[in-house]
Amino acid sequence: MFFAVLERNSVSKLQERFRGYSAARSWQHGESSRSVGSPWAGFERWRVSIVNSTFDLIFEPFVDRPPLFALIVFAFVTAFVLLLAYRFVPNRRAMRRAGNLFQAHLLEVRLFQDQFDVVWRGSGKLLRATVSYLGWALLPFLIVAIPIALLVAQMELRFGSRPFLPAESALLLVRVDDPTVVDRISLQLPEGVVETAPLVRSPAERKVVARLQTRLVGRSEILVNNGAASVSKEIVTGVGLERISTRRFRGSLLHRLIDPGEPELPRTSAVSSISILYPSRPLVLGPLEVNWLAVYSVLTLVAAIVLSPFLGAGS
Repeated sequence: MFFAVLERNSVSKLQERFRGYSAARSWQHGESSRSVGSPWAGFERWRVSIVNSTFDLIFEPFVDRPPLFALIVFAFVTAFVLLLAYRFVPNRRAMRRAGNLFQAHLLEVRLFQDQFDVVWRGSGKLLRATVSYLGWALLPFLIVAIPIALLVAQMELRFGSRPFLPAESALLLVRVDDPTVVDRISLQLPEGVVETAPLVRSPAERKVVARLQTRLVGRSEILVNNGAASVSKEIVTGVGLERISTRRFRGSLLHRLIDPGEPELPRTSAVSSISILYPSRPLVLGPLEVNWLAVYSVLTLVAAIVLSPFLGAGS
């Protein structure tokens, strides 16, 4: 009986999430039909959708659990991957050889301190041995650096901010390239999102500010129209460890990898960025409010210490 209820609850949550994604995708289709598209823009939307959907599935078991529980799990996973890389990737023979050379050249420098030419050559060899050893020692971390960076970027989307609660106020900020476009900016709001005040326009600062209120739980899209084309911005209402994109913008590939919540704004769009000010999600540890990244780093270190004897990473 218990497992039947649990299965029905899980299915209903997935159906609700699918309906939210379907609504969001339909609004994005409205954007693409109004703005000038390109093959690269289509690939960018496909790439972001695939990556975010994959990580949504990974984080799905933790959506309704305390954030600290998810951090503990991902800290142990990160430590496990790092220790595996350190255990199997380095060339142990090359590291031992570099370590032996380091000791030999260090002894050479100490024994012949009064001979400048010997000390000079020995110091150069000592430096080369040090760089060689560090290179082999850091190789595992360089290999796993990219996947861990992608994981941290996705974790920031979930631990950095929380969704709006129903009836909670929200501020939306639209920035444009041309000050003359400011007066043409208008919003098309989805069901459950309403304006609570007129748009505040500032041509001097090239921005438009909207005060909104979200009333329905879910993930939906706000369309920003500049008179010639529309672009969209995702807004999320609810509870739990949901993926939150605070900003959609134009930028380099590196910036989009660091902030991967939504596709890049079209290069032809007059809108340069759209931001929503979400409430932060600090981790409460007793009387302290701590940033999630600090907790994750400490937990990963602790997990590495705990797992190291079992994986033989130090051997």
